[in-house]
Amino acid sequence: MKFITLEIVMRISVKHLLVFTLLWSCAISQATNYYVDVNLGADSNSGLTPLTAWQNLSKVNSFPFAPGDSILFKKSNVWNGMLSIDYSGTSSLPITYSAYGVGNKPTIHGQGQVEQVIFIRNSTSYITVDGFAVTNFDGQDVYDGVEGIRSGIHTGEWSYEQFGIKILNNEVYFIEGCSNHTDVGSPRGTTLDPNDYNQYQNAGIFCHASKIDGLLIQGNYVHDCSSTGINVFLFEEAKNVLVRQNSVYNLGSDGIVILNGLSPVFELNACISAGNNSGTVTPGPGVIGFNGLAVAGIWSHCSTAPLFQYNYCEGTKRIVWDGQPWDFDILTTGDAIYQYNFSRDNEGGFNLGGLPNQVFRYNISYNDGTAQGGGQYFFNGEPNYYNNIFYRDDGEGFMMSDFESQKFENNIFHTTATNNITYEGDSRTFDNNCYSGHTPSSPGDNAILSNPIFVNEVTPGKILPGVLFNKEDLLKIAFGYQIHTSSPCIDAGLSITNNGSQDFWENNLYNNAADIGANENHPEAVKADFCQATQQPELDGIDELFWNK
Repeated sequence: MKFITLEIVMRISVKHLLVFTLLWSCAISQATNYYVDVNLGADSNSGLTPLTAWQNLSKVNSFPFAPGDSILFKKSNVWNGMLSIDYSGTSSLPITYSAYGVGNKPTIHGQGQVEQVIFIRNSTSYITVDGFAVTNFDGQDVYDGVEGIRSGIHTGEWSYEQFGIKILNNEVYFIEGCSNHTDVGSPRGTTLDPNDYNQYQNAGIFCHASKIDGLLIQGNYVHDCSSTGINVFLFEEAKNVLVRQNSVYNLGSDGIVILNGLSPVFELNACISAGNNSGTVTPGPGVIGFNGLAVAGIWSHCSTAPLFQYNYCEGTKRIVWDGQPWDFDILTTGDAIYQYNFSRDNEGGFNLGGLPNQVFRYNISYNDGTAQGGGQYFFNGEPNYYNNIFYRDDGEGFMMSDFESQKFENNIFHTTATNNITYEGDSRTFDNNCYSGHTPSSPGDNAILSNPIFVNEVTPGKILPGVLFNKEDLLKIAFGYQIHTSSPCIDAGLSITNNGSQDFWENNLYNNAADIGANENHPEAVKADFCQATQQPELDGIDELFWNK
């Protein structure tokens, strides 16, 4: 009887499997490639082959695509207007907008006439946008135009939840959007209400859904935009957000920012020259923003437990306030972490905010803080700082807050400043830190007042705009700030629990007792050679003419 039952079950299972396979095959067979060619296509064509391609965005915008479809735009072609994405894929069969052929990325130019060039509308989900050049300015020069709400790639708008959005490998440039802050005034050249028209209402890549589950923004180069580079601005907490290996450069507002994220991850991103904004002063040559107040490089607000790691931030401007590379801003809660990041030449200092349970660890800061002061410090907020390197060879030091509770352990402070710097105070505690190049006041317990002896104390390298760097690139540009085997920092630090398990160069923690600085010395570890990521990116679209502007 048992064998008969098993045989019946097997027959039923095989029958169901055949039905499932047939349904799955039908679903796959329904997935269709559609082609768009602005020069040789025609909207009366079927669109099913490169030889029968469609021509215009209006045809694409009005067609009811199905899950699994791919809409392929011919490379080196240029369309004017807006690409509107209105139909959803599924988790297994997303709808993909991409490219075919040879040459530069297909370009879509909003000409400053649309609020967004590629618009993934409200409840649309499971969409991939991959490999476009996107621009949106209204004249011959992005530096001179009137500003309004303009974005490059925009997903969601206030209502509905979105799922499975991927924005990959695009070049977004000359987005002439709002760069003004609400407290300063209207966008340049307008009398628009700054409460509705401001830097937080647009971006090169702008996510503005009510909430989202599954957002991947990766491999994009966003540059020369008067607005923010990448802005994930949600009304409810977003889940499964990964912003990875993007480059943002020359922005009138912030670099990369998230509002309302639940454990979002930001890694391997480069932010260079954010806040290129005149404030309320008439902009000079090359200044892309206007009526700005305060920006930061890569940061969060109203988010829970964000993780920022292996990012590079350079040259953030202090317009009136701020100007730091990093910031746990207002209502960032939970176990928020910045780790393994490299910053240099950011005007405002190192960090703007944070709570006592939030952490900065194994980061390297080089010559940040040239515009610190005036009520703003090198370290702001109340997070814990341990095993970082704060290095300045520009004759300036580190301004400490007298009213924010901060804890510093196992850090290296190097500066050539001649004035005394008071470290430990009523609200600040310092333990097991190393100080070099200067005479510190109140250095705290177990201080090391000598040269940490770095492997090679050279000027660190740079990541150039448009370079989508990897982890090895970041480790190499800072290779000289590993400690030598003769360093007094070896085994001189405090052991810290939940320490992330590795140092900046991916050495395991700890080798004997804890070391001071961003490097846990392992004599057998191979030290990387110096390099800097200097390969100029391949530029697509019309912006090649503007690379050296």
